[in-house]
Amino acid sequence: MYDLIEKRLLWSGEDRTAETLDAFFDYLGKDRCEHIEAVCCDMWAPYIDAIKKRLPNALLVFDKFHIVRHLLHAVDQVRKEEAQKLKSENPELIDKNSLFVDQSIGDFVLCVNGEGGP
Repeated sequence: MYDLIEKRLLWSGEDRTAETLDAFFDYLGKDRCEHIEAVCCDMWAPYIDAIKKRLPNALLVFDKFHIVRHLLHAVDQVRKEEAQKLKSENPELIDKNSLFVDQSIGDFVLCVNGEGGP
């Protein structure tokens, strides 16, 4: 566990499990847990469940990396569906490299026959 405000390590446990997270909450104690205002974590369901159960007053925030990863995955799925649709309607306009996602900024880019890409 890391304090993002003070920028210091608070506690370290073994394994990435809900039990390890529970051990941290046990270490803090109920009173300190009730005073935690916000928690940032990844989107792993056991962590979410443990945080909701043990930190009833805390705002749960998902880290940017995982949010962006999920958004890029969703955009990629739409890209694939649209490419398949376009290919079936106009096979001469598109090849497998014509539609892509610039994952560095998350923009959707349409290139037809190599025109308009980065």
